[in-house]
Amino acid sequence: MADTIQTREFFADRPIRTLGEDLLGRAKFAESLADAIRGWKDKASLVIGLYGPWGSGKSSVKNMTVDALRRSGAEGPTVCEFNPWRWAGQEKVLEAFFEEISVALGRADQGPQSRRRVAKLRQYAHVLRAGEHLLSGVQGFVTWVFLVASALGVGAVATDNTLLRVTGGVLFLICLGLIAFAKWGGTWFEYVADILNSRLEDEDRGLEQRKLDLSNELATLKKPVLMVIDDIDRLEKDQIQLVMQLVKANADFPNIVYLLIFQRDIVEANLTSEGMEGREFLDKVVQVPFDLPQTEQVKLEKVLLGSLNRVLNTQPEMWKRFDRHRWENLYLGGLRPYFQTLRGVYRYLNTLSFNAALLKGSQAFEVNPIDLIAVEVLRVFEPRVHSQIARSGDVLTKVVRHDIEREPGRATVSGLMAAASEDHKEYVKEIIQDLFPNMRWAFNGPHYGSDSADEWYRELRVCHPEVFARYFQLSIAEGDISQSELDEILDRSGDRDALVAIFRRLLHRRLLDVAVDRLEAYKQQIPIANARSFVTAILDVADELPHEARGFLELGPHMHATRVVSWCLRQETDVEKRGEILLHAAATTEGLSVLASLVHMDDRRYSVGRDVEFALGTREQVGELKRLVAEKIRAAAEHDPNRFVLNEHLPELLFFWQSFGATDAAKAWVNELTRDEHRLLQVLAGFVGRTKSIGMGDRTYQADETINLENLGSFLDVDAVKERLAALDRQKLDATEKRVIDAFDKALAEKKERPGRQAG
Repeated sequence: MADTIQTREFFADRPIRTLGEDLLGRAKFAESLADAIRGWKDKASLVIGLYGPWGSGKSSVKNMTVDALRRSGAEGPTVCEFNPWRWAGQEKVLEAFFEEISVALGRADQGPQSRRRVAKLRQYAHVLRAGEHLLSGVQGFVTWVFLVASALGVGAVATDNTLLRVTGGVLFLICLGLIAFAKWGGTWFEYVADILNSRLEDEDRGLEQRKLDLSNELATLKKPVLMVIDDIDRLEKDQIQLVMQLVKANADFPNIVYLLIFQRDIVEANLTSEGMEGREFLDKVVQVPFDLPQTEQVKLEKVLLGSLNRVLNTQPEMWKRFDRHRWENLYLGGLRPYFQTLRGVYRYLNTLSFNAALLKGSQAFEVNPIDLIAVEVLRVFEPRVHSQIARSGDVLTKVVRHDIEREPGRATVSGLMAAASEDHKEYVKEIIQDLFPNMRWAFNGPHYGSDSADEWYRELRVCHPEVFARYFQLSIAEGDISQSELDEILDRSGDRDALVAIFRRLLHRRLLDVAVDRLEAYKQQIPIANARSFVTAILDVADELPHEARGFLELGPHMHATRVVSWCLRQETDVEKRGEILLHAAATTEGLSVLASLVHMDDRRYSVGRDVEFALGTREQVGELKRLVAEKIRAAAEHDPNRFVLNEHLPELLFFWQSFGATDAAKAWVNELTRDEHRLLQVLAGFVGRTKSIGMGDRTYQADETINLENLGSFLDVDAVKERLAALDRQKLDATEKRVIDAFDKALAEKKERPGRQAG
């Protein structure tokens, strides 16, 4: 596929900064909150809480509130933003908390009094931190001593030196004693911390006196300081408790207003301890709680759908398969409930945009856009469901024909529903039924037969087995052709030379059989005006297609080509006009095998008088086609026997020659050609076929090479061939020739074991 990096669009999952960036209509709420903060004239402290779930836009509302306050100039408070999530460890959080307030106080007033306030705040913070420093040092000491003790203990046991063993053992016991003292001597260390704290005081003033002095200084501020603390819900439990204790312990400082932003249930759960519910603790801290207003669905959808349109417009090929009616039903019934926050919308759009770019081909988009949108919803919001679908392609894309085949489908659907998030099971059900209509029976819905498969393939639906993997591998599978290549074939259906060039290119890549298989879904979509060019081009290359199918029950590529030509011609309702198209193609092509098969089928229809309405020509036209085909086969065999004997479809062409022309002509040609042993082996190679069988307990079929002796006997004396092969020196034969003889011998052995029966 073409490089499409330049078409990818990403959506920034970060909070907006200003009122002017608002997309969800929350600017008014932010301005009102700013007005309330600005209007707080009481010198006493105030703690405001702004609650909302992750991804709901709390930080964006906070930023807009700060923007509104700063726009008010001198009337607004001095804003101090503190994000404890950026700091690791309680000690750092405590230090940063007071440092940020100190900086804000310095900005609020540049005079000597301001410097005095900052100094008093830092002294107060220093006293608070002293005990924390000591205790954290003890923790480090314990860890270091433990490591030393471990090393000494191991060394004492491992050494053979008596002196070292005794010395190491004594040191080991000493280290254990230090650990025990440090571990269980916490009260003593706290006592030492108290002594150190008292020594830090000047004029014999304690912590409370320092706090009172600081309060008096803060009361002289001309305007308050707004301390904004965001992302509290992202912290570890001990850090959440520390921040809330800091606010609670210092909430009585005058002219300090706190704006705390977090998801309430997370913080409450982390504040809960023995004897205290987290909700009760929070209510003691936060004086004015606000819940973030819910986003208007209409405005959120405006962002979502507008962005989806931009993604689709970067891949204009998507619109070819965009069914608006289906989209509206799927969106309202299954997708819409997943888009509740702007963060969720942006996460989803980034994934969709990137993966859509991966699936853009040179001429076409490689999957159905609605299916891709839905699959990516599951990838982002229901990852367990998405993962199970990716592993269940064989079941989910199967068209069930019998009740005995239903159990795997029921089990798969049951597993998908169990994997869905509890609140969204009904929506997952709607999505799965839409993505896999062939599985609706598992939800007590209608049953879809295999007649829908061609339409699903043309629409590049995820429910088709040949397309399914693209949605999860995000690429075209090895051994498959892209939709761009298939669209190129369809677009050039009126240009024989261009089509043959495309087919030859695919043949070189060993993908021609795949292309013809895929064209089955379009066999009635080729414009009848292009039928002459299209049919002739198929006939031109069909001799390169093998008869053998890939799987046990699948049609072979040669049969697919026959069906594609047949159904393309049947779009013309006038049988005589169909015959004229086929006669024109027969007269101009060098291809023989598909043409001969089509003529043979029509000859049988007229011979038995059944299904003549499906014939590709009138009785007279079929007679003319028989004579033409027989002559073309004869000419090809006599003009270039080297090429003809290597034709993939040699036995069929010999039979058609014998049936349509002179009875003994084909047999005479074969006998004349095979006078040479090398030519004999070449003809026998053409008659080698593969039989497929599945044994008891096998998981796949087994293929064996053999020769249908009855068919071979129509042209050669089998007993004479046996004698000639027995006389050959196998040492002089190559691997292919030896394989041919083995197949012949196997057929003889089977005939001897089961007289009258011959493997086909």
